[in-house]
Amino acid sequence: MKIQIANPIYDVVFKFLMEDSKVAKTLLSALIGQEIIELDFLPQEMSMRLGAKRKTKTQTAVDKFSLTIYRMDFSAKIRTPEGSQQIIIELQKARLYEDITRFRAYLGKQYQNQDFFVWLRDSKKKYKAGIPIFAIYFLGYELEALSKIPVVLVDNLVRDRFTKNILDKNEPFISSLFHEGMIVNVPALKGKRRDEVEKLLSIFDQSNRSKDFHILNVSEQDFPEAYQNIIRRLQAASQDAEMLEKMLVEDQVMTEFQQLEEALEQAEVKLNVERKAKEEAEIKLNTEQQAKEQAEAKAEQAEAKAEQAEAKAEQAEAKAEQTLQKLVSAVKMLSEQGLSIEKTAEMFGISEKEVRNMLST
Repeated sequence: MKIQIANPIYDVVFKFLMEDSKVAKTLLSALIGQEIIELDFLPQEMSMRLGAKRKTKTQTAVDKFSLTIYRMDFSAKIRTPEGSQQIIIELQKARLYEDITRFRAYLGKQYQNQDFFVWLRDSKKKYKAGIPIFAIYFLGYELEALSKIPVVLVDNLVRDRFTKNILDKNEPFISSLFHEGMIVNVPALKGKRRDEVEKLLSIFDQSNRSKDFHILNVSEQDFPEAYQNIIRRLQAASQDAEMLEKMLVEDQVMTEFQQLEEALEQAEVKLNVERKAKEEAEIKLNTEQQAKEQAEAKAEQAEAKAEQAEAKAEQAEAKAEQTLQKLVSAVKMLSEQGLSIEKTAEMFGISEKEVRNMLST
C-alpha cells in the first residue's frame, strides 16, 4: 500500500525526524552498524528570520517562521558496546558554492569542542584523548566520481608501513586524530534496495517524489518492522500544515541563496577578468616605462660619448697648436741664424710658402 511521507531531504523535516530520540537511535544504529546504548543528540543549526521587505504571496509564512537557511548540522554523542563516539551529520540538498569549506570548518569545530574529550589512563599516566568522530553526509546532489554508489563508507585502515600488516585502529592517538565517515549519495539511491540499510535510506529516494517535491510516495511494506517508527514519524510530518508551510519557505530561501551564490560567482568572474585586465595594463605600462628608461639611458650614454669625443678633439687641437708654435719658433730661430727658406722647408718637410707664413707671424 502506498503512503505519503514528508521528504526528509528538507532540513525542517530531518530536524523533526531526529528530534524523536527513538527514531534517531534507529536511524543511526542502522547507518553505523552498532547498537546505540545512550544518545545525547543536539541539533546545531544556523537560522534566520526573513524580513518583510519583499512582498510575495507567501509573505505571511515567511514572516511567521524562523528556519534553517541552507544547513542543518547535528552532533550526537553516543555510547555503544565498543565505547563512546561522536556522530556529526550534515544534510545538504543542493550544491552550494562553499559546501566543502563549510563542512571542513564544521568538522574542525567538533575537534576543538572540549566536551568531546575523555580522560584515559595507560600503564604510566593519565592523559586526555578525543572521542572518535564519525561524519555522515547526506548529499542531495551528485558527486561525479561516486555517481552510481548510494552509500560510501570511509573507513580507517592502519598499517605497518614495512610489513603492510593491519594494526589496531582503536589506539586513542589514531581514533582521536583520524575520523571515519559515510556519504549518503541521495541521487544514487534510485531503485537501490539491496540490503536493509538501502531499504531504510529509500526514504530519501527523490524518484518517489510527487508533483509536490515536499511529499514522497512509498510502499509501507518495503520497510522492515524495525523501521516503522521512522515511517510513521515522516507520515505525521506530511500531514502537518505548519511543516509543509515551512518546507515551502525553505524552498524560497534555498532559491534565494542559490541566486545569491550565482550572482557572487558571476561577480567574482567579472572581478577576475577586471583584475587580469588591470594586471596586463600594469605589465604593459611597466614594459613601456622600462623601454622609455632604457632609451633615456642609451641617450645619456650617447651624450656622454659625444662629450668625451669633443673633449678628446679639444685636447688634440690644443696639442696640435702647441706643436705648431714650437715649429714656428724653430723656423724663426733657424732664419735668424741665416738658414735659407729653401733649406728650412726641406729640413721640416714643409713647403717654402709655409715657412714664409711662419716667418711673417
